Amino acid sequence: VKEGGIIGTSSARRKCQINFHNNTLQIKDLRGNVPTRVNKLKQGMYDAIVIAVAGVKRLGLDLSDLDAIELEPETFLPAPAQGILGIQIRSDDEKTDAVVSKMNSCDAAAEAALERGLLAEFDSGCSLPLGVYSEIESERYRLKAVLGVPAAEGWGSIRSVDISGDNIDDVVMNAFRRLNEDE
Repeated sequence: VKEGGIIGTSSARRKCQINFHNNTLQIKDLRGNVPTRVNKLKQGMYDAIVIAVAGVKRLGLDLSDLDAIELEPETFLPAPAQGILGIQIRSDDEKTDAVVSKMNSCDAAAEAALERGLLAEFDSGCSLPLGVYSEIESERYRLKAVLGVPAAEGWGSIRSVDISGDNIDDVVMNAFRRLNEDE
């Protein structure tokens, strides 16, 4: 995207990360369902848009006439626990528990605990400009996070952490403390 180009997104988390990676861009709100957003790009209202690839795939949208780039979650951090599904069952339903337990991923459960744990420390929800990505590396928990810091106009900066440890709660608390440190 050229300098001064217009990027469309409605997510505060995405806005602050776009600004961090390239502060020469104009970031404009982008509203509507996924096809409407894509059409706004095709009509020239934006030079680029940032939307979730899951929505594009689910709808089977053909973007072959566009330069679509899938952003890596390690670089452009998603919302906490993005893409992790949970299944809730009755506690007394042993038959369903036996079936569902086979689908459980211990790593995904630990990653969800890391990411949701950090969000819970902020006592906030989806409006917080928090991006988080976690993974299990050599039996250690790794948590990368960015927090948007608003300025008088737009987004001023982001605070970021990349922390590893052996204990989920310790990693979460260390990340929370570091993201809240005054610069």
